[in-house]
Amino acid sequence: MVLKTSKRKGAHKDKDLDMSDVSSTSSSTGSVNGDSEEVDTPNDSFLASFDDNMDLLTEKRSSTREKALQNITQNLSTHYMLDELMDGRILTLTESVKGGVKKGNENEALLACKLGSLLAVTVGEQSSDIARDIFPILLDVIKDSEKPVPVRVAAVDTYSIVTFMSEDFEDPDDHNITSSKETAMMLLKELFENSDTPTALSASAIKGWSLLCTQNSTEGIQTDMETTMEGLERCLDSDDLKVRTAAGEAIAVLVDMVHVGTATKDEDEFDYDEEEEESIMTRSTTENLLDEFSIGNVDSSLLMDKLCSLASNSSKTISKKEKGVQRNVFRDVVKFLEGGAPPSLILTIKSQKLPFSDWSSIAQLNAVTQILQEGLQTQLELNGELQNVLGVQLEKGYKKKTLSQSEKRKFLSPNSQIAKSRTKLRTKQRARQNFDAALTNDD
Repeated sequence: MVLKTSKRKGAHKDKDLDMSDVSSTSSSTGSVNGDSEEVDTPNDSFLASFDDNMDLLTEKRSSTREKALQNITQNLSTHYMLDELMDGRILTLTESVKGGVKKGNENEALLACKLGSLLAVTVGEQSSDIARDIFPILLDVIKDSEKPVPVRVAAVDTYSIVTFMSEDFEDPDDHNITSSKETAMMLLKELFENSDTPTALSASAIKGWSLLCTQNSTEGIQTDMETTMEGLERCLDSDDLKVRTAAGEAIAVLVDMVHVGTATKDEDEFDYDEEEEESIMTRSTTENLLDEFSIGNVDSSLLMDKLCSLASNSSKTISKKEKGVQRNVFRDVVKFLEGGAPPSLILTIKSQKLPFSDWSSIAQLNAVTQILQEGLQTQLELNGELQNVLGVQLEKGYKKKTLSQSEKRKFLSPNSQIAKSRTKLRTKQRARQNFDAALTNDD
């Protein structure tokens, strides 16, 4: 499966990489080739243009501010600008996020939220200061039912990714403002478990919650499974496709993390022979992984039946396109829960392969891809903070081994001596085979 990121200039619209995009990768590994991409690094003219756009963020006309936000978010996506941001620019941009989300129109608020997400991805664990500044406004927007739903959704996405990228902190002036993963997960859980929450907001909250789950400990995940599985099961009954698929993927993330964490703990505590060790990490195709863990008040058999039903849904009440997306997602979920392998994906950047081979790592990649879009490959190559968070590493100075022009002529050209010798050998082999066949026919 090939992950495509847009290279079109001026492409600002977000495209969510759903788990369905990698649903077929469990059997055939996907690949993204970034060998042909040129890495853009900021130069003087670029920074001058960037600063000009920053100056426009304070203009009174909203259309001018929106255009500046579009240019800045595009630049931050396709360029790695940590040093430039730390050189006095980050405070101005953070203020623009606050002003755009709080006072801007819907389009400006959406762009401001995206800017906040990009700042966090660029700065990494040092984005705690950004979180302190923008979280109060984001939380107000998330909880305000009068705000447009798309703005609330964007606020949830930004809140989730900033929490994911930053270190935990507690504001000394307001203890209610914290980027603690646990606190953020509680808020998101309340959103998607509330039946009055708009479906688009519920889907975003589930994705943000499962993203933060990927950073939780095994013990914390087991607790999450016991307390949250019932709410996720109810979300499977939603009329909205995105809510159903997000809930299914969240269940897979939970089980995958507990399964791997438990197996790793068992390996640390005991010594096994090869056969016993293999049985820990793999399951029979008839086994239901849900039976192995405590999932609160949820009946594992009934939950599995519901997931299987969604994987094979042939109802005429949903469109053919939605039916295909739903089947792809839930077939992967059911296959994994019955003991199969989780989806896998390989990104190829500068001839180096970055594997993503479980539900949690792909969930993290999806979240980052949704923000960076066409800048994904550049950021993964240059952004050490992002590499650390995703658990990947690229060799610096790595170059693909290639043949010189003279070597290509010598070894690959059809007119080379090697090719001519190979042709003569094959001609002799065919003649010998024909001769042997003729003798056999004569007999």
